[in-house]
Amino acid sequence: DPDGEKSRILRIVSKIAEDQQAAAILIRICVAVGKSDGNFVENEKAAIRQLAARLGLDPARIDM
Repeated sequence: DPDGEKSRILRIVSKIAEDQQAAAILIRICVAVGKSDGNFVENEKAAIRQLAARLGLDPARIDM
């Protein structure tokens, strides 16, 4: 179940939300992975924005 897995992953990752430096590093890693194939598509960007919001980061401030 993709939606169930997504929810599970977001719950696990949100545990680092208290450490904003670690959260920002995680988002930068996600952006780098998204760009790594040269085809950084909108659904990848949307997932990163959702993750950033879950981590308490401002998705509008993410340099994608």
